[in-house]
This record gives sequence, structure tokens and C-alpha cells, in this order.
Amino acid sequence: MSAFCSGPTTWRTVVSSGTRCTAGDCEVICREWEGDLMLFKQSHGQSNVTSLVERVSLFTLLPKNPNKRTKPVMGKIMKAVHDLPHLARRSITFDRGTEFVSWPHLQAEIGTQAWFCDPSSPWQNGTIENTYRRARRWLPRKRDITAVSDHELKVICGRAARYTNGSVPII
Repeated sequence: MSAFCSGPTTWRTVVSSGTRCTAGDCEVICREWEGDLMLFKQSHGQSNVTSLVERVSLFTLLPKNPNKRTKPVMGKIMKAVHDLPHLARRSITFDRGTEFVSWPHLQAEIGTQAWFCDPSSPWQNGTIENTYRRARRWLPRKRDITAVSDHELKVICGRAARYTNGSVPII
């Protein structure tokens, strides 16, 4: 089933996450990711962080982006998950933000399928919403993200997952 979303940028036909697998099917199909963008105060510039979390293990990645444009954001996502085995990066579910309109490149270049939440349905992306909220403990909106190192972002990934299930992911 497909859904069509129009906005500032015209979307191609996208696959709604409402048609993704049922709970029983997801046990067989593992390694599904969720993604969203963490924005910061504009007074610090347009830099932001893409938050990516794997649904089962809660393995988290937080790559920095120079701006909210779709090509740099999708490029960072592809770079972040490219080295994972294909079975470990089968799909990523996004919200309908304009930063994800280059989703066909994700499928064409690295073979990862993109899904999109239905409009106004954040529960379809609940894992990323919870991870996002936990990461905000160390990355508040007022923080200057340009001053945060990649190493510090890796440490925050471990902290966010630890608060979820008591274990620390291998980073």
C-alpha cells in the first residue's frame, strides 16, 4: 500500500509504515531501524544530528549533519549504515520530514528499504521517539552541536541505550 504526501517538496509515492510487517513477522525480519533529525537552536547554526536506532538491540547511531538538506542528511545515513551487513540494515522508518525526500538513493545505493510513518502517527516510530527523548539529556536543544565531537556522540549513544535496557551496545 502506498501513500502520497505533498509539502514544500513534492514527494514521490512512498511506502507507509502502516503496511509494514505485523508483530509476529517482525520476529523473523530483524534489523529494522528508525530515523529522525534532532534540531538545535538556530543561533548555533544549521547543524543537526540524525538519530538512528535499531528496533531490537537499540543500537544507536548519531551522525552530525551540516544542515537539514536532504542530500547531506541521506549521505550521512548511508555512510553510517553502509559498513553493516545487508541483513543488519534491511529497512529504516522515517517521519515525513523534507530531509528524507532523497530516500530512493538509500534503496538504490545501499539496498536499504525506506518506510514512512503515516502523517501525525508518531507511535509508528516509537523507538526513535524514546531514544530521541533520552539523548536530549546530553544534547539539549540549546547546546552548540558544532562543539560536540564524534567521540562524545558515541558515548551518548551508549548512554541512551543503557537507560533503555540496562546493557551497553557495542559501538
